[in-house]
Amino acid sequence: MNIEFNPEPHEYFINGIKVPHPTGILEEIGLTDFSGIPPERLKIAQEFGTAVHFASELWDKKILNESILDPKLVPYLAGWKKFLIDTGFEIELIEAVMGSEKYMFATKIDRRGILFGKRTIIEIKSTHALNIKAARIQTGFHSIANNEMYKDKKVLRRGAVLLKPDGNYQVEMFDKSNDMNIALSCLSIVNFKEAKV
Repeated sequence: MNIEFNPEPHEYFINGIKVPHPTGILEEIGLTDFSGIPPERLKIAQEFGTAVHFASELWDKKILNESILDPKLVPYLAGWKKFLIDTGFEIELIEAVMGSEKYMFATKIDRRGILFGKRTIIEIKSTHALNIKAARIQTGFHSIANNEMYKDKKVLRRGAVLLKPDGNYQVEMFDKSNDMNIALSCLSIVNFKEAKV
């Protein structure tokens, strides 16, 4: 399986075919809704979220130069560091592009690693509050893709870490097995809506 990811305009391709991704699916289904946010404000929030992700990625790869880090990002990175110390999360994969050839969707997981002895996918968030339903389905997609691509490294646990502006974090773990079924149902609805009759 050949997976391509184009960051702008956030498109994924499997074997040359454009496929849906969880962010778009969640928006199409209505589990996330940004329609009430002014476009300029939404763009700023998205760019900030991308910067938080990038800072944490560089930190985990041990190549971050903290001396030039934007001060606004410092507390969010501190929250991520605190999560790593508090939990002992052992990172295996960072910002890994994955996909399902069986279901024809692709995604990018923030982190996969070992958390309290179990292989876990972690979604990093820096929003005002955590949309738990959306995060459950998003990580459900991640699990499906991971378990198809890495049959010997299947995910047993999923979670989201909300990084806060005060340097702390909030963790929500998801163990509902039907999340993956719900994710595939959402994908089916999106595919049905987009299909030519």
